[in-house]
Amino acid sequence: MDDSNLSEAPSAGRQNGEAAAQQAAGPDTLLILPVRDTVLFPGVLFPISIGRPVSIAAVQQAMREERQIGILMQRDGEAMEPYGADMHRVGTVANIARYLTAPDGGHHVIVQGIERFRVVEFEHERPVLTAKIQRIAEAEAEILSMSVSPHELLT
Repeated sequence: MDDSNLSEAPSAGRQNGEAAAQQAAGPDTLLILPVRDTVLFPGVLFPISIGRPVSIAAVQQAMREERQIGILMQRDGEAMEPYGADMHRVGTVANIARYLTAPDGGHHVIVQGIERFRVVEFEHERPVLTAKIQRIAEAEAEILSMSVSPHELLT
């Protein structure tokens, strides 16, 4: 593997400290990585292949600025160019663990979920999707996850 194409993200510890400072200040703004048919949970390390220009730009900007990124699922996985109206409103704040540009030109990112967030409003939709978000406290996240019964998921 060519290490010149492999980037490591800044330490998660530093980003977690920054996240705590941002949380105390209230809503903050995240770059958004739209994903299809995928939900990232806090604590999970997950690889994502990215190909859309808006997604590549968001990840590259987050890497340059040493920022966390918001992983947000599209309502319709078939939408090729998702905008704010096409996105769910609850997602996961993530640290970028690695970013790789493969020899074939493909882009891959490995993210680790940190905490859930709720979109307050979408600020920009191009060249990258950004949203003002409110981080969800763990207790509230547990209540949110229990709002749908297992029986409802099966029907």
